[in-house]
Amino acid sequence: MTKLLTAGFTRLKKDYLFYLVLLFTLGLACFMIYTQYLDLKRYHEVIELDQLLMNNITIIGIVIAVFTSLFVGREYSDGTLRNKIIIGSSRTNIYLSNLLIVIGVSVLVEILHLIIISLMGIPIFGTLKMTLSSFSLIVFCILVMILAFCSIFTFIAMVVSNKTISAITSILFAFFMMMVSITLLTRIEAPEYIESAQMTNAETKKFEIMKEKNPRYLTKKQRKAYQQILNFIPSGQAFVIVGRMDTNYSLLPWYSFAVILLFTGSGIFLFQKKELK
Repeated sequence: MTKLLTAGFTRLKKDYLFYLVLLFTLGLACFMIYTQYLDLKRYHEVIELDQLLMNNITIIGIVIAVFTSLFVGREYSDGTLRNKIIIGSSRTNIYLSNLLIVIGVSVLVEILHLIIISLMGIPIFGTLKMTLSSFSLIVFCILVMILAFCSIFTFIAMVVSNKTISAITSILFAFFMMMVSITLLTRIEAPEYIESAQMTNAETKKFEIMKEKNPRYLTKKQRKAYQQILNFIPSGQAFVIVGRMDTNYSLLPWYSFAVILLFTGSGIFLFQKKELK
């Protein structure tokens, strides 16, 4: 395992994709600071550093999907995976070493984002509004959520041999999770009553606000089920955190751990059975 990790991180240092991901993270953080600074100056909006620090997590799944599919997929196209097995490396160690490298890069990207936003944002927007303990819990939830993303996309990259198909599948699945999360979130946040304006006097043009029951309003059981599904999907967790929804954040890592165990266990099992050409 140690040799595999050493070889993987050595390869990473020479990989242009790794530096592109870091450059994208730097550019995104600077762009977020710049746009929020313009809003502060033009519209005198209240900009919270807390929100800026978390805004990137809604798209980090796509970044991880692209990196994982191309970085791991290249081992298939270059014949590296087959060579590792020939020299005696176990398939489990190969799988886990790739997963750990993807995790290392993904966590580094998130930490880099937090550092850049903090260094540039604190002088402009001030310090955190939430307590340090609350922020620490949120950061922990984000990091474990990132591990869940890594486990999903490593599963796809290790099971699908074709790099192009792996990349397309990973990116489409990242967007699929995002769309499902948005749909669930929309249903959960739907109001119980729909307000509409109805004219009561045509001459005076007097209106009256009418309320009617929203037919799409969720029952208590439905809301609980939708919330659990949302919490289980890593993209759903991202929207929950960014939207600061009223939920028990200490439970989110447990959903992520379930995703990690499910996809990593299944991935190792399928990779053990896979025929390598």
